[in-house]
Amino acid sequence: MPRPTLASLLEDFRNWNKTQDWMLNKQRDIYGNEDPDTIALNEKLAGIGTADMGIMGSSVGGLAGMLIPAIGVNKIPKIENLAKAADKFIYHSGTADMAPDLRYGITPTNEGAWIREVAEGATDDVDNLLEQSTPLSWYSSTPEWIKIKVARKLGKALTDVNEQDILEHGHLAMVPKKGQHAKDVWYVGSGGLQDDVINLLGQKKTPSLTDLYGENNYGQRTEPFGVERNEYVTTQDIEPMFQLTGNDLLSFLKAIGSSGGK
Repeated sequence: MPRPTLASLLEDFRNWNKTQDWMLNKQRDIYGNEDPDTIALNEKLAGIGTADMGIMGSSVGGLAGMLIPAIGVNKIPKIENLAKAADKFIYHSGTADMAPDLRYGITPTNEGAWIREVAEGATDDVDNLLEQSTPLSWYSSTPEWIKIKVARKLGKALTDVNEQDILEHGHLAMVPKKGQHAKDVWYVGSGGLQDDVINLLGQKKTPSLTDLYGENNYGQRTEPFGVERNEYVTTQDIEPMFQLTGNDLLSFLKAIGSSGGK
């Protein structure tokens, strides 16, 4: 096999670089980082202080911590300043092993372990129930579900989850309330799905007239399952603007006066 020449190596690099640029632009198109509201929020956060980009290189899990920005977001706020804007976001809680995949989007599903566990208490035919359920992803107005997600991962009682567990295994994805996705994220109030739902733009709708009710691959009508009161749900993929783990997560929780659970 002939040895590659300098010219051929340079050409290979140029082709690889073009591919990376295409992938980056594609991700920007998918998430909508050119959305004016998203840009405005990022500029505002960056304007009150930015952190060292080096934190992006930390490992997931209980090391120094990590703040992962969305594709195309290159101005990273300091944790204390991010905490000051906490009310500008909704939150998807989980465990640190989720971070790499969720950078490319939080995908609605009705196949997760939690929803299957709920379904097992509601029916003898879990697969049939979930097949007729609309895939959703869940968010909250505050990061109150981290502890329970960590407890489930570690097989611990909720009351036994401590700060070290959050440090090593906790994860928080932050989605701005404003942006192109705002029309598709629905708040379910204290009346549940018996009352109107309200999207992040403040628009009210009868639940059955939203995309929470749809069709499965067989043309059968689907309904949302497992929806609780006082939470946000969506049928759309949404890429979080920021993700937090480790010390960065703990610092953020302390700054907003939260322990990551009720």
